Amino acid sequence: MIVSFWYESLGGESGEMQPSLLLVEDDDTIRETIRDSLCLEGFVVTACANGRDALNLLQAEAPASAFSLI
Repeated sequence: MIVSFWYESLGGESGEMQPSLLLVEDDDTIRETIRDSLCLEGFVVTACANGRDALNLLQAEAPASAFSLI
């Protein structure tokens, strides 16, 4: 899995870095399932229901550099 490889390259579970992800998914069930799974793996996840909300978040509240992966 790409996310797993990427996470391991950042230091894995050693606690050196806690990657922050922005998840954009319109289906509530899929979004929550993915968010919960990624949180269990140690990622910090911010979830949005659509692209407009994600763009608003990036422009108004958080710089793009706040997320390791969108």
